[in-house]
Amino acid sequence: MNTYPYGTGNRLEDRNTYFYSPFVGRDLFTTWKRQRDNAFQSFPTSTICPSEESSTDLLIAGLLTSLRSGKVSRSEWTQIGKLMQRFEVSKRLHADYNMNWRPIDMADYQRVETYVRFAELMDLAYQSSARLQYLNAFLKSMDTLTTLVDRLGAQQINRLEQLIYRERGHVEKLALRVGVTLTEPSK
Repeated sequence: MNTYPYGTGNRLEDRNTYFYSPFVGRDLFTTWKRQRDNAFQSFPTSTICPSEESSTDLLIAGLLTSLRSGKVSRSEWTQIGKLMQRFEVSKRLHADYNMNWRPIDMADYQRVETYVRFAELMDLAYQSSARLQYLNAFLKSMDTLTTLVDRLGAQQINRLEQLIYRERGHVEKLALRVGVTLTEPSK
């Protein structure tokens, strides 16, 4: 495997399905690390300012505050689960959802700040719960984010860099815990 197929192109428009992915063994981790490392090299020196906050941005910000404080209510975990489910189904996050968690405007999913915050949310949800569903959503959100680097502002790039380090740490710690090596042994 020469490239990591899930982190190429524009993943907001050309969404990953992840269904029936072939098993490629350790090569997947090698190309995954390389793709994330290459994302660092392509960080622009942009000073793009985030656009106005959407209701989804505000919701995620509030949930992040609760996770950071260690005081997350049952209803907040439900909201985290709903956001994760919305992302898992469509590989997009819309600016606003109605009471049934349906997008209000189907075309309003381009806000990169929302995806940065969502990745931060999934990172903290996994740290707080150790539930693999959050790690899975975190990895998928990072696949999307690393294809959008050219749209990120300087502050968002700094946050993405930290997310990449935490993502790698989570995967390496999990592999160690279950006794899996991610690289081929030296011969």
